[in-house]
Amino acid sequence: MPRHLVTAWYGAFLLDGTGTVLASRPFPRDVEAIARRLDAIRSGQLLDEESELAAVGEGGLLVAEPRQLALPGAALVAQGAFQPVPPSAASLGIRPDLLRQASLAHAARAVREALPPDQPVLLLLRAMDLLDRRATQQVELLRYWYGFHFPELGALVDEATMLGLLQEGPRREEVVAANPGLDPGTEPGRPLSDAEVQAIRELASEVGRARHAAEGMRVLLEGEMERAAPNLTALAGALVGARLIAQAGSLARLSRLPSSTVQLLGAERALFLHLSEGVPAPKHGAIFQHPSVHSAPPWLRGRIARALAGKACIAARADAAGTHPDGSLGRTLRDAFLVRAQQLRARNPEPPQGWRDRHAARERDARRRREMKRRDDRKGRGAHRPGGGRVRQGPPPGREQGPRPGARVWRARGRPERDRR
Repeated sequence: MPRHLVTAWYGAFLLDGTGTVLASRPFPRDVEAIARRLDAIRSGQLLDEESELAAVGEGGLLVAEPRQLALPGAALVAQGAFQPVPPSAASLGIRPDLLRQASLAHAARAVREALPPDQPVLLLLRAMDLLDRRATQQVELLRYWYGFHFPELGALVDEATMLGLLQEGPRREEVVAANPGLDPGTEPGRPLSDAEVQAIRELASEVGRARHAAEGMRVLLEGEMERAAPNLTALAGALVGARLIAQAGSLARLSRLPSSTVQLLGAERALFLHLSEGVPAPKHGAIFQHPSVHSAPPWLRGRIARALAGKACIAARADAAGTHPDGSLGRTLRDAFLVRAQQLRARNPEPPQGWRDRHAARERDARRRREMKRRDDRKGRGAHRPGGGRVRQGPPPGREQGPRPGARVWRARGRPERDRR
């Protein structure tokens, strides 16, 4: 008679064809112990209890799970065939809440394993961009507001110095008294009220805190990039590598993209305008922030960005596979890329013949096509808008109202002449 190996959440059982228990290996009645066994079952591993039961007795061994086929002499139960049922948990004296607690622990561990290792990179990058965007908007408002009182200050000092001065005392006489070198020698602007002084101080403090928090996020981002993508970080830098990962969606997806797609990540809008309106095709996206790309002359940026994108694909695939965790491959790729960029600069110090004229012509053609498209859209919308858009004119001069000579005129049948009038 064949033996049946059945595994439940509370133990493994060896049964005969009638459901009689030949041998059993109950699991420890501990939440973590049961959760670990559930993890092993989910990952397709064999349990020690199952291996022990497979060696008990002789004859065929029927199993219900494909992972148990690794046992000697095991075969899957035919679909629809009878499968004996092991003893219930209640009959073994197992408390009912043990399954719930073990399932929660197993689910929490599965969620932690399911989260990609590069998720902190995406969250830190979003937080840093959000803080920078908010601080930039607040600084713009602060410069506009304070410009009515002391417009020359923004041109005399940098942003950090201006924020420090405004937090100490925003009134012009206070700033000039503490820093005589900042006196522009011009007439003062509109005086500030006490309420405005307090509001400007609070706004400057808020901007300073946002800038400080964004800088802290940048430091944390660099550390996470060193851990999640060391080769990509060594090649392109932490910030450029993080933006490439964010634009692709994850490091795993970035590793599967071709270099032509990596080169244009972040330039989707420009690519759409190229396809729809015929504007010049983009040559780089987020990769433009790399110093070797944005410092290159315009006629070489596309070729240098293409070279960097090819190296970035290799580095991303190494990081996704977990090879070269020390970043040695990324440093080798960086040296090769810098040599390639230097060669391109040396071979093409000047733009190609007619490059500027062709570029200007493409810009003019794209601008003309956009203007024509807008004009056609306005005309199309006006034709369907009652009382707007194009004005419907009468027939041209010399053309009479009514049908053309010799044209067929439709007449209703069976209706008197007076009804047709």
